[in-house]
Amino acid sequence: MSTYAYHELFAGISAPVYWEIWGDFSFNYMGTEYPEFSPEKSRNDDTFTFQFSLRRTFLQRLLLSFTYLHMKNNSDFDENGEDLYTFDKNMYILSASYAF
Repeated sequence: MSTYAYHELFAGISAPVYWEIWGDFSFNYMGTEYPEFSPEKSRNDDTFTFQFSLRRTFLQRLLLSFTYLHMKNNSDFDENGEDLYTFDKNMYILSASYAF
């Protein structure tokens, strides 16, 4: 269970949107193979992550940002008719930071 191999692909773009608001979009793919996951068989996972964020700086020190993240994991491991490693997840993040 402690050995695995993976490959990863990442792409993203950042550009100004409007009113000094910047937008970011990124895509990440990671394929992971666990060859010794169980005595009977291996496990292969494909993870896709899409992220979109908007951010704006106020007063040169205050940064406000909103991020939406969608994560999907597909697994080929089925135990008793159930795959505990396949999931979809949505996350919404609102943050503020101040540099002083």
